[in-house]
Amino acid sequence: MRKAINRTTMCYFSSLSLGLVLLFFLSGCFVAPTFHDPTNFQFEGYKPRENKLSFSLDVEVYNPNFYGIKVRRSALGVYFDGDKIGTGKIRESFKMKRKNSTTCLVPVDVLLEKGAAFKLIRKAFKKEVEIRLEGRLKVSVMGIPASQRVDQTKKVNLKDLGVNFGSILGI
Repeated sequence: MRKAINRTTMCYFSSLSLGLVLLFFLSGCFVAPTFHDPTNFQFEGYKPRENKLSFSLDVEVYNPNFYGIKVRRSALGVYFDGDKIGTGKIRESFKMKRKNSTTCLVPVDVLLEKGAAFKLIRKAFKKEVEIRLEGRLKVSVMGIPASQRVDQTKKVNLKDLGVNFGSILGI
């Protein structure tokens, strides 16, 4: 009787340790995907009482990993030309295929900081804006949750993107 319990316990611990090794292997081999310029900006609305800007855009993403990644709902800091505008929240998760480029429609809510509307009005008349996203991107790798530190900066031409902050903010 005692040997049967020990064998069962040994099987349990060996499978648990194998699972932990696999978990560390997968989380250690995660290479951050590369994001290309966003396109197809679609403004969905501005809610002044909640101080929230809603939009969606198409983002082309290349996943260099040998496995698919699911990007989960995440919150990232949003900066325009070095000024913090607010916190951008990805509303819906999306999947990236392995070793492939994928174009994903990403719906986003930006909870604006105090005074951010005035900063956006100043930026509305610029031709090009430097956008910085920073924070932790939550992902799932083969069903195992992980996160990746993101700090990316891109120069974006607002005319090419089709963004008119003046009309968005009612100017």
